[in-house]
This record gives sequence, structure tokens and C-alpha cells, in this order.
Amino acid sequence: MVYLINNYQLRYARSSTLSIIISCGTLGAALIPEFTKIFTSTKSKHVNEVVQASKEGGASLTILSGLVAGNFSAFWQGMVFFGLMFIAYFASTMGLDTFMIYPSVFAFGLVAFGFLGMGPVTIAVDSYGPGCRKHF
Repeated sequence: MVYLINNYQLRYARSSTLSIIISCGTLGAALIPEFTKIFTSTKSKHVNEVVQASKEGGASLTILSGLVAGNFSAFWQGMVFFGLMFIAYFASTMGLDTFMIYPSVFAFGLVAFGFLGMGPVTIAVDSYGPGCRKHF
């Protein structure tokens, strides 16, 4: 295959595509804690179902209710990852193959890089947040 592309188009394709892919990872790092809050908050419908099952039923009903709530949470978090990885794969087909052999594998690595880049921010917010809230 012969590509007729000038240097400006190649630079633009690289920078915009790579920024979209890394943004998928950063967006995933921001969305996963929010999805976790939806399913584990004390105001959550799923948590209230587990509490209600533990009040009304035996141990087996409580365990099954907790497993169902956990699997439901894992399913939706997996769908978030799937959607972001699909966006990254789709973005990797837009010009990255002109200068690398396996652009989709590189894109998945960049999503992981963007996802892990938010780790220190999450740790800082989680560790500083409760201490800061005590003073208000």
C-alpha cells in the first residue's frame, strides 16, 4: 500500500489520534469511581436490596443478593471499559498504521497509560478528602 500523505497531515493524524486514545484512558479512570459509587453507596437501590434480603431472609439469600448486586456492578463497569477500548480501537485505525505495524495493540497500551495516570490523583483525593471534611 502506498500512502500519499504529507508531513503536516501525518503530524495532525498522530497528535489528534493519540490524544483521543489517551483521553479514553483518563475518562475511564474518572468514570469507574463514579460507577462504583452508583452501586456501593448507602443510598443505592442495590445496597438496599442486600440489606432488605439480610433482614427478611437467611444467610443464603443475603449471599445471593450480594453476588447479584456485585455481578451487576461488574457488568456495567466492564461495559464502560469495552466502550472506551472500542473507541480507542476505532481511533487507532485512523492513520496510525502508516508508521506502525500493530496500532490497535499500541492503542490499548495508551488507554492503560491514561487510566494509570489518574491513579495518583485518585489516591490523593481518597486520602486527603476524609481529613479535609472533618474540619468543615
